Amino acid sequence: MSTAPVDGYRPIPLKPDRTVEELIREKGAKPIESIEDFLEPGVFSSDEGVDEFNAAVREWRNASLA
Repeated sequence: MSTAPVDGYRPIPLKPDRTVEELIREKGAKPIESIEDFLEPGVFSSDEGVDEFNAAVREWRNASLA
């Protein structure tokens, strides 16, 4: 039994157009040095908001370990 290809389907190429290193250079990506690298200006209104978020994540992680 065979099926017709889905419209717009494109198989994943066996050899990518660019390497990961080329993509990194193109995007100007830099290594992550600290959690602050993930913070986008304006996401948290204050340092207390960041602290509350970190405490919530810590609580979720601890709950999943129990």
